[in-house]
Amino acid sequence: MADFKDSIIPNWKSITGPVDTNAGWWFDLINTIFIYVKDSIFWLLALITIWLFIYIGWKLVKADWNPEEMKKAFMHLVHIIIWLFIVAASFAIVKIVSGINF
Repeated sequence: MADFKDSIIPNWKSITGPVDTNAGWWFDLINTIFIYVKDSIFWLLALITIWLFIYIGWKLVKADWNPEEMKKAFMHLVHIIIWLFIVAASFAIVKIVSGINF
């Protein structure tokens, strides 16, 4: 999984080449920020997904067999599943496109 995440956002040093140590400190700062965001976004997506499934479960318990409320909760569940599929498919597409050599 680490090489997949590393292939999404390139290392700035590899793009810019050798950087003067006095003038290139901000390249290191930007690179560090991008690496942190890249690593953190997967945890953020996981936390959002877990929270949404707990929320939908609570809505189903709270629906108390009311057909309208259960229909709304199940529609939210379908939207979450579609959202997860789109996110996973977009990462797969990025990986496929980044692996193409011209």
